[in-house]
Amino acid sequence: STSSTTGTLRTHVHVYHMDLYLAECERRGPVAWPILINEVQSRLDEGWTISQMRERLSQDPDCTIETLGVPPNPVCNNSLPAQSEAVLPDFSVDEMHQHIVRFIIADDQPINVVECPEFRQLLRLMHQDLKESDIPRRMKFRSLIIDAW
Repeated sequence: STSSTTGTLRTHVHVYHMDLYLAECERRGPVAWPILINEVQSRLDEGWTISQMRERLSQDPDCTIETLGVPPNPVCNNSLPAQSEAVLPDFSVDEMHQHIVRFIIADDQPINVVECPEFRQLLRLMHQDLKESDIPRRMKFRSLIIDAW
């Protein structure tokens, strides 16, 4: 949300550090660095590549991610799978931690969400072998989020 701390940080990254964000997206790749800014994902869906976005934004200081215009290679069909159709990796505690980090960042959730008993119970419901100790507390997720960024 725009009224939360994470919303403020996302806006700051969006306005002042877009090139740095795009550079990290390009350097790390989509698996290690998923696209979490909706406007960037929309441009990718239209046919822009990360490197094309960076080049266009660097050429015109008045250009923003929203005003890139028509992509050099527009997508003419929906041949790309939707995010919800992505193949899920095999379960591991580390993979679960990474997906929780992505959820917190993508949905502007407060880190405290991992302290919510209902959230923790939901995770254990989805994977019955999960122990309470497998789900870190907010300070561990804080460091995981910092490492991800």
